[in-house]
Amino acid sequence: MFTNKDYLKFIEESKNKKLDIVITSVVETNGSTYAKVGNMMLVNSQNEFTGVLGSGFLQNKIIESSKEAMISKKTLYFESIPADESSGHGNSKF
Repeated sequence: MFTNKDYLKFIEESKNKKLDIVITSVVETNGSTYAKVGNMMLVNSQNEFTGVLGSGFLQNKIIESSKEAMISKKTLYFESIPADESSGHGNSKF
């Protein structure tokens, strides 16, 4: 599953620090999006992360959702929808 060396290094370092890790993955896209289905971002319980799924705003949303998932121990889903439909950006589900 994890062949990306950055992901493997992040997992190993987080494991050595005894930190929890949340994986966020793109599960669906519609239109033009930065991240594609299957792209991932890993976040640990110190809010350190590896991977990029979009803008700074979206990165912060993913970190906040990761915190919620670590606390609730549940799978969370959310959708990124551009505020301006004429922006040319599509929708992504995570």
